[in-house]
Amino acid sequence: SYNFTLKERLMVLGSAAVFLVALGWLLVGYYFKHTSITPANGGIYVEGIVGNPEFINPVIGDEPDLSIARIVFSSLMKYDKNNKLVNDLVDNWSISDDKSEYLIKIKEGVNFHDGKPLTIDDVIYTIGIIQNIRYNSPLFPSWKGVEYERVDDYTIKFILDDPYAPFLHNLTFGILPRHLWEDFGPQEFKLSKLNEQPVGSGPYRFERHELNENQAIKQFIFKANKDYYGKEAYIETVLFKFYQSEEEVIQELNEGEVMAINNLSLFNYDKVDKEQIQVHELASPHYRAVFLNTGRSEIVAADEVREALAWATCREEIVEDVLMGKGKVVYSPVFTVPMEGVEGFEKRECSVEKSKEVLEKAGWKLKEYSGQEEGEAEDEEEDGDEDEEDQEDQDDSQTEDQEAAEENGSGQMVYFNEAKDPLQFSMAVNADAPKLIETAEQLKAQWEKAGFLVNIQLLSSSELKNVVDNRDFDALIFGEFLNVDPDPMDYWHSSQKDKGANLANYKNKDADDLLVQGRKEHNEEKRDEIYRDFQLLINKDIPAVFLYSSYYLYPVNKEVKGIDMEEISDNSDRLRNINYWYIEEQRSK
Repeated sequence: SYNFTLKERLMVLGSAAVFLVALGWLLVGYYFKHTSITPANGGIYVEGIVGNPEFINPVIGDEPDLSIARIVFSSLMKYDKNNKLVNDLVDNWSISDDKSEYLIKIKEGVNFHDGKPLTIDDVIYTIGIIQNIRYNSPLFPSWKGVEYERVDDYTIKFILDDPYAPFLHNLTFGILPRHLWEDFGPQEFKLSKLNEQPVGSGPYRFERHELNENQAIKQFIFKANKDYYGKEAYIETVLFKFYQSEEEVIQELNEGEVMAINNLSLFNYDKVDKEQIQVHELASPHYRAVFLNTGRSEIVAADEVREALAWATCREEIVEDVLMGKGKVVYSPVFTVPMEGVEGFEKRECSVEKSKEVLEKAGWKLKEYSGQEEGEAEDEEEDGDEDEEDQEDQDDSQTEDQEAAEENGSGQMVYFNEAKDPLQFSMAVNADAPKLIETAEQLKAQWEKAGFLVNIQLLSSSELKNVVDNRDFDALIFGEFLNVDPDPMDYWHSSQKDKGANLANYKNKDADDLLVQGRKEHNEEKRDEIYRDFQLLINKDIPAVFLYSSYYLYPVNKEVKGIDMEEISDNSDRLRNINYWYIEEQRSK
């Protein structure tokens, strides 16, 4: 037999090795070509929260409690990734022809985390808690006047006094297990251990909590609910850790000790390591505006003054300078119903010249203000009476006065009306809100360029509440929050002026009628048209100068995938689809 030489054996072995490597590459290529990366079960998600938990209870809790409750409790309805209302526990629903009755059927076979079935009796119990004023639920106002009837174990009928188009949005509250809560009255309700050891029917169940040396909760641990009726969560464990300062939790975020922070302030935006952290910028239905109290101040009651203020407001500058670009400008109160391109709608964008034109057309005159407005106004008015000139000469004189004042550093140039009153008013702002103070200062600078004299009133939260309740302000920087399906009636209907949420004390019968129609109209296109007509009235009357809507900043480690949202209804809503998030991955066909 033939014996291979050493050289021949090496050549054969080399050829075999090359073949095996090539085959391996072919197999690897085939594998990667015919498989893809998909989410896998497992992993631990850790979120840092600034603040202390109090009631992990969906009907009495506040932030950060509601964020934790979001993953524990189910609701009848919820919002999807596109911020659209969809069924959660609800299997199907119908509405009567007169739009006053809703028949709601919930899913059968849903269990709470302790294994007990969830039925319509749990829904009825939870609504009873909300509607009982002794429990002090923040949801109480939205359930006034709503009656209900139990149809069977899984069906309920809601009966409204009047048709209310956004009613289904009221069904996004978490459902409490009646069998665990029913023995607790109003006095014991907040003292129950169930507020620290919550039992719900959501995608995550309570595992345990850990205490610090002061016996306060330092972290909550939740496990994926394997019996969840919806999509079972990919992430196995969710852990919430609590901190006393944002600086502390940002350090932990950058060091990888936590994977997200519940809310990031603009002040600390640049401190986050953007290489490993993605800051999600989420829009929500809220806005800031300057509300003008025409019932208190004769100055802001003048139509031309409010219009001039709107023209002199440079919203884009405020968004860039104050919000660092993390927000969008707002021109009307229902900005979820766009007014872009609507005939008759004026944006009134950042024009000092247009602002002055509006004032001068109404008879206001630009003069140097030295602080003694009455005497100075009288002297200058008398001078004007002695030397009457045509309009062109007056305009030239005003321009020369302004240039001279700027050159020699004398008093500010301010408009005066025929009654010798300066164009002066005060603007109230919360002294505990730094970004609102920055907004006020920028508005003051913008408006004074247009001949206004603005005094900023910094008020503590308690002082501001009294000022707002008594409508003791000329102008007020404040925020308003809408639902995803907007119902601006409480903010702008004349029935809510003086002591309600109508901060500008706005009164317009046509606007009132449109607001009532809007909340009754169930056809979305028709309702949008109603709210466009309403906003045209607001745009004409100018009871407020609308400013911006800031983004909710949610920093999350890039290892967490599957976060797919651009809008949220409130802060806790960021976790609404957490069961679709994932950390671990696998390849599959």
